[in-house]
Amino acid sequence: MSSATISKGRVLVTGINGFIGVHVARALNERGYTVMGAVRHESKTVRLQRLLPQAVASGSLTFGIVPDIAKPGALLPQAVASGSLTFGIVPDIAKPGAFDEILSSEQPFDAVVHVGSPISFAPEDVERDVYQPAIEGTLGILRSIKACAPSVKRVIITSSFVAVADRSKGARPGYVYSEEDWSPVTREQGLENMRMGYTASKILAEKAAWNFVETERPSFTITTLCPPFVYGPADQVTSVRDLNESIAQIYAVFEGKTLMPISGYVWVDVRDIALAHVLAIESTAAAGQRYLIAGGKYSPQQVIDFIWGNYAERAKEKNISKGTPGNLWPEGDVFDVDTTKSQRDLGLKYRPFEECLSDTFSRIVELESEA
Repeated sequence: MSSATISKGRVLVTGINGFIGVHVARALNERGYTVMGAVRHESKTVRLQRLLPQAVASGSLTFGIVPDIAKPGALLPQAVASGSLTFGIVPDIAKPGAFDEILSSEQPFDAVVHVGSPISFAPEDVERDVYQPAIEGTLGILRSIKACAPSVKRVIITSSFVAVADRSKGARPGYVYSEEDWSPVTREQGLENMRMGYTASKILAEKAAWNFVETERPSFTITTLCPPFVYGPADQVTSVRDLNESIAQIYAVFEGKTLMPISGYVWVDVRDIALAHVLAIESTAAAGQRYLIAGGKYSPQQVIDFIWGNYAERAKEKNISKGTPGNLWPEGDVFDVDTTKSQRDLGLKYRPFEECLSDTFSRIVELESEA
């Protein structure tokens, strides 16, 4: 397995039009990489073209189309009239060989970043709609890389903090989670509870990836990243109606519709988790490693205090509850996280929570003004 350092190579990114994926594309572009992104619809490339026009014009950012991950099909690359974009269709990432053709590109890839994974908290069928795309999608791309892309040296897989934390233990004051922890949620539990299904899918997909490396012994190495609640500027959307779940929760509070849910406790800025993907490509130490990527723990009260401290007029108008100002843990302390490993191996420096909140709300206000 290769642990070579990679820099300024060609990278395939799945889920590139999502909240994290957009920022991964930007981070890669800023560090000189050539990027090909997989999206579901050609229309999904429009936002990225506007965000990174120079990268698109120069050909350092291209796209492959993934129109519907729930329908069968095979990759069918097609030329695009603009010449600066190349598109391919991957109708079902869980189908064997779905990525074979795109990975057999005449321009070889040096690394793959697999961000794409379905998020559905109300699926009709957990096995079909959540497990299969997450698990088989991950295994499928690993198999395709092994079979068709011998040039790939590193694969970065976006897992989740839900694959780390044992939420059955609740707030767990005094406990510090690290990369050594694994959630005990089982496949069967995920089938019984739709929201638990997402947790199980992330655990099963990540474990499947590690098992693949152990049994198949590919020439590339993998690195998995486990982010918690992700906040920061929602650059992937043009309307507040399309906000991803973590930002939508904050927006609901900003609108006075609900109190901040007491369920997160741990956060990371989207730009930090995006950069972590790039640093994991470049770091020799990251080969074969799992990382907990988090800015630290937070109290929902901090979000409320920030809104009242920076958007007081709006808070009054929306009748936003003040909660317990300054009292971050009225019901007792909660668990913490150890991110020493990511800081040591990747050289990652996390943004302060205040900066993250400031940029999160600034983007929300911007989206509101554009409506």
